[in-house]
Order: sequence, then structure tokens, then C-alpha cells
Amino acid sequence: MKGLSTILAMILIVIIVVALIGLTYTFSVQLFQTSATGASNATQSTTQNLQKTVDIISANCYNTTQTTEMVNFTVRATGLALNGELSALWDGVDISSTVYETNNTGVYVANKINTISLAGGQVKGFSYIYTLPAYPAVTSYHSHILTITAPAGDVPQTLTSCATVGA
Repeated sequence: MKGLSTILAMILIVIIVVALIGLTYTFSVQLFQTSATGASNATQSTTQNLQKTVDIISANCYNTTQTTEMVNFTVRATGLALNGELSALWDGVDISSTVYETNNTGVYVANKINTISLAGGQVKGFSYIYTLPAYPAVTSYHSHILTITAPAGDVPQTLTSCATVGA
């Protein structure tokens, strides 16, 4: 009887070791599959974002009154379609909530730049009214930097001949 107990104990130990190896293998395979899937999804998302590019086709600014400047610009989606992924900066300040789409006659459409959709190759115009500081008169002209941000990066455009006010 003593020999039988030793043999059964050895068989049980072998079964337990094989089961532990099987569990470890299964856990490792699932862990690596999850990691690979997450990395693949992140790579795909990054690749798509890098293909969402824009160009500023034209941009200008001019005085509408002594206290305001009208900034008009046209943007083209040069890569994949953009869906509410654009924003605009004026001298580094986010103006996205006050930049409106304009139609081909310059009339405001109710769409803000951060809510519009642009298909690849599509062109849209936008306007922004910049309120000048409260000084008595326009004394000279200088430049501003308009920056359009898209998932693939920022596109800056320097606008010259914008009004400077002073005493």
C-alpha cells in the first residue's frame, strides 16, 4: 500500500503542474492578444488623425468700423474628412466659438468652425469679427496670426494690414 500512495501522489503532482502550465499559457496568450489589439487600434487611430489635414487657402482682415475688424478666411480639407475637429486661434487665443461659416456670397451660416464637417478636398469660408481695444483712432497697421488646428497639426497664417489703434 505504501508504494501505491507514492505513485498516486506523483500522478497528482504531475496533473497539478500540467494544469498550472495550461492556466499560465492561456493567461499569457489572452494578455498578449489584448495588448496587441490595443496597440493596433491606437496605431490605426493615430494614422487616421495624421491624415486629417487642412490648408488655409486665403485669409484677410480689414476694418469694418473704428472698433472692429472683419477676418475672412477659406479652409480646404486636404486629407480625410473632418467632423467637428477644427478650431481657430487668433494670436494664440481660441476663437472657435465665434468663428462662423460663410456661404459663397459672404453671408453667415449658423455653423461654428468647431461643429462643421469637411469632406476630403472640400472648401469652406469662415468669418470672425475682432473687436479692437478702445482707443480713439486707427494709427497704423500690423499683423496677426490666424491658426487653424486639425488632428494632424496646426496651420498658421500671418495676416498683415490689420488695423492698430492708438492715441
